[in-house]
Parts: sequence; C-alpha cells; structure tokens
Amino acid sequence: MGSRINNQLELYCQPICRIDKALGHQVNDYEILLRDKQTGSFPVQFFQALKTQALVRRELEDWMVDQLTSLTQRCNANFAINIDPWQLAYSDTWCYLKRLRAVSSRLTIEVTERVAELNNQLDQFSDYIARLRKLGYKISFDDVSSGQFSLQVVAQNLAYIDRAKISLIAFQKLSPDQVKNILDLWAKFAQSVKIEFVVEGIETEAVAAELVKKDYVLQQGYYWQKPFPVSQLIVV
Repeated sequence: MGSRINNQLELYCQPICRIDKALGHQVNDYEILLRDKQTGSFPVQFFQALKTQALVRRELEDWMVDQLTSLTQRCNANFAINIDPWQLAYSDTWCYLKRLRAVSSRLTIEVTERVAELNNQLDQFSDYIARLRKLGYKISFDDVSSGQFSLQVVAQNLAYIDRAKISLIAFQKLSPDQVKNILDLWAKFAQSVKIEFVVEGIETEAVAAELVKKDYVLQQGYYWQKPFPVSQLIVV
C-alpha cells in the first residue's frame, strides 16, 4: 500500500507571501497540498474513502510523516498542512500528529471549513482545537466566512488560533463593494485579536496592489505562484 500511495499521490505546495508596498514579496510559509499524480488535482474519491478505510488512512499518515519529516530536514521553511474536521474524530489522526511533534514548531495545522460534518458538535470541535494547541502546533482556520467558519466559530476558538484565511474565490458573485466590506470586517477583527489574516485567491497584480494599499500584506494565489511539487523546493 505504501508504494501504491507513493505511485498515486504527491505533495505540492503554494507559498503564502508577505507583500511590501512596492509589491516585492517574501515567502512567509508554504501550504502543503495533496495531489493525484495523474491529474494534478486533489484526490477527492481517495480522500473520502479514508472515512471508512482505517488501514488506508494509516498508510497515508505513515507516508505523510515520511514526506514531511524529509521536507523539513532539507528545507529551512515553515509549512501549513490541511486537516478536515472529520479527521479529528479518529484516534489514528492524533497518533499521526503526535509523530510529527518533533517538527511541530515548523508546522501550522490549517483546519478546513468543512465543519458541517460535525453538525451541532461545535463544543467537541473546540476541544479538538485546544488539543492541537497542546501538541505545539500553530492553528489556522481556512476559508473563514465560508462553510461554517463564521465569526462566531472563530471567536469561540480565539484562545487557540493564530491565523484566519479568507478566499476571494468564494465571493466571485458579489460586487466589489460587498467583497471590500467582508474583507474589512475580517481584517479589523483579526487585527483587534492579534491573529494573522491571509487573503487567498490573488490572481492579478491589480488585486494584489489594491489589497496592499489596505495593508493586507499576507497573500496567496496564482499571481504570486501556482502550486508546484515539493520536490522542486530549493534545498536551503
């Protein structure tokens, strides 16, 4: 199975950049992305099958530990890895995260917005987030204002989170003024509670420049760099 996973999947990454007023940029950290080797896209069916296939789930976790350990050894950078909320209900997920504790200071756990699967178990979700913090990880909430990552859910977990991310792609059908109001709300909130605020979905220089004018200096998107295999990361 390990070899099958290695033949089927690979890790990509995309930089989260810190932008200056002249649109110069430095990599702040990299988001790690799971990709199908043949399609280059997220392996949706494979990932959904993990809910019912414990053996496959553990094999993937073993592979991820090997990949991330190697990556952190050869690259002097910080990384964010995605975790879906449903994964936190499995004991093997916590074993996986404990095995990565040696490099937890270099890793941010980016919790996805798919909280709906927890239904009304938001108190349990908060317990999971607190547990992640105790393991030494930084914590990011992905795609706030989407799914069920409302302001209320973020506020409920403020004691544990370090970053909120918002994606412009989720608001493509809204007017520019409506998008501006949403961004302003979240940016002011993040500043007031002293957490990082990242804007994703940056696809043009014009958008990047407009956001920098508003001091939205942490940005991620195709304009800055498309996702690419971690094997191409420069060894430093």
